[in-house]
Amino acid sequence: MREAVMPDTTRKTVVSVLIITFVLLGILVCSAESRESGLTHLAAASTSGQSVTVLVYHHIVEDSESGYIRNGTAVTLDEFRAQMAYIASQGYSTISVQQLAGWLLDNEPLPPKPVLITFDDGYDSVYRKAYPVLRELGMQATLFVVGSFTCHHNVEAGEDLWYLSWSQIRDMVQTGHIDVQSHTFAAHLHTEDGKIPYAVWGVHQVIQDIARMEELLRMHALPSALAIAYPWGVCGGGAFEAVVCSSLLLGFGVEPGRVTRDSPQYMLPRLIIFPGTDLSRFARIVSDDTQFCW
Repeated sequence: MREAVMPDTTRKTVVSVLIITFVLLGILVCSAESRESGLTHLAAASTSGQSVTVLVYHHIVEDSESGYIRNGTAVTLDEFRAQMAYIASQGYSTISVQQLAGWLLDNEPLPPKPVLITFDDGYDSVYRKAYPVLRELGMQATLFVVGSFTCHHNVEAGEDLWYLSWSQIRDMVQTGHIDVQSHTFAAHLHTEDGKIPYAVWGVHQVIQDIARMEELLRMHALPSALAIAYPWGVCGGGAFEAVVCSSLLLGFGVEPGRVTRDSPQYMLPRLIIFPGTDLSRFARIVSDDTQFCW
């Protein structure tokens, strides 16, 4: 008798169900202590006073494009190149999410003047424009990718923007200059009634979203995500509980500030770099200037 072979689609469905089930079991056994650590602050307070500046970029455009691109976070390539050159020339050390997690959670040392450079959404301009600059300067950066956006073309609101393909992402990751983290699988679109998904979704919906992103990374032979950046910086009650009790180690919002060991583990601050940020202002943003008012 011929042995029955499970179709590929059925296997994938079974794997997805198993992943979601294991994540759900993790939620159910998540201790009050774990939830408390995410809701308050990191336990190991630092006396060194060291902090990490986390910068947020989105889309990088040529100077000639800046007049008609309506994306309010589209930084020109000349601005980006000058900003990265400044970081390199002033002795700053670009780090990865893994290094940040090691410092926050395991007291591992960081290099002097650490900066974490992040890109949200996953536009292909990161590959075409930002990545060559980072590689030339020997710098690291982190991609917060929306899983369901990859390989898609965005024409919303009159914009003509492409998102990264998985081959582009793998190419960058393999060089060691880029690490990939989660910007959710499918929560960067408003709900039908205009709400932010992670503000209103319950635990089960967020569990599924986290599991689908994890499965997608695995399918494309990429490491599991260690961190998540919440779309619009929002993560409500049910979503927050799901994230804290998942395998994700860190969560990032967009509240301005610098990361210290007193920062909330699952709502770490970041500083968005907007178009028109000159080098004088940029220097104050990246410096450990506690008097700087964003």
